[in-house]
Amino acid sequence: MDIELIQDQINGFEENLRLLRLDEKAFVTAQGIEIEERKIRLAIIEKQTLLAQNKEDLEGLMTKRADAVSESCSALSGKVGEGLPYGTALFKIESSKVFMSWNKAPYEGLFGSEKQIFDGALMHALGADILIYEAAESNFQRIGELLVTLKDSPEQILACTWAMPVDKHGHENYPVPEEWTVINLRPSESTEKKR
Repeated sequence: MDIELIQDQINGFEENLRLLRLDEKAFVTAQGIEIEERKIRLAIIEKQTLLAQNKEDLEGLMTKRADAVSESCSALSGKVGEGLPYGTALFKIESSKVFMSWNKAPYEGLFGSEKQIFDGALMHALGADILIYEAAESNFQRIGELLVTLKDSPEQILACTWAMPVDKHGHENYPVPEEWTVINLRPSESTEKKR
């Protein structure tokens, strides 16, 4: 019986040893997990540091871009202003939005005749060789202002309108600058009589 008792004790010790080895494996695994967790935490800290640096770099680049865009917008505003009969043009680019105005009126709020003149001034600023003004909405005064403003322009200009130019006081027979040629497409009286 002593042998059986001893054998049971040996079996119990062997089972405890087997369980301890399983526990040891679990502890080794847990220790490995802890090591991996530390590595991951260090990697996260490195990535957070890199992200913070990238954000700082991006802010610097955005500032540089804003400065460059601001300079370009200022230059474009000045060049467009050369083609306007009066007032100033303003261009702003923020994020993905472009804002244009003439005398503080946003482009969308300009009258048709003002848009025609502004569009021509913009094409002048962008270096077009030929400017075509479809100026049917322009009144006599605006046509006169346009002729005077663009008389020394290097572009070839075609302004189509129903109106003859007048000065800012409303005087008819406004003197068309000699650099301009007026072609009247109205039928002459003799043509009308023949009909």
